[in-house]
Amino acid sequence: MYLFVDNVQIEYTPLSADCPVGVVTTTTDSLDPGTLRSCVIWANNNPGDNTITLPAGTYTLTLTGSGEDSAASGDLDVADASGGLLTINGAGARTTIIDGNGADRIFDIPPVTGDLSLSDMTLRNGDAQGGVGGAILVYDGTVTLTDVRATGNTADKGGVLYVDGSSA
Repeated sequence: MYLFVDNVQIEYTPLSADCPVGVVTTTTDSLDPGTLRSCVIWANNNPGDNTITLPAGTYTLTLTGSGEDSAASGDLDVADASGGLLTINGAGARTTIIDGNGADRIFDIPPVTGDLSLSDMTLRNGDAQGGVGGAILVYDGTVTLTDVRATGNTADKGGVLYVDGSSA
């Protein structure tokens, strides 16, 4: 989308009502606007680099399900086909917690999608349910973790992170 200011064309992407100003506004896990899940879906559908701010709180993933790569249920799929970078910034590893609830891994980066950068948070209780990558599974892409604590994540291989054919 383009905006004209003083006859100068500026390209910009408006923020969606699903993720107002790129900030998660509730710890609830649902498809409603302002949730971590809706913000990840917004980023997946907004090609290019996106940043989500995750305030202090515990974000427990409660929407169970599997077999889809759009973040609508189960894990949070980072699936930007343009190859953009999704950055999620927490408020600190002691105060910002994403809890997989023992139902699924926390993040999944399917083949031929974007990259993920996480900072200042804790990833806990991700469970690959007999698979690989308890907290994060990466098929294709780059994952950068800065001041991220991981605890209680389980998998057959890679309790925290499993990388399959990419870099981390």
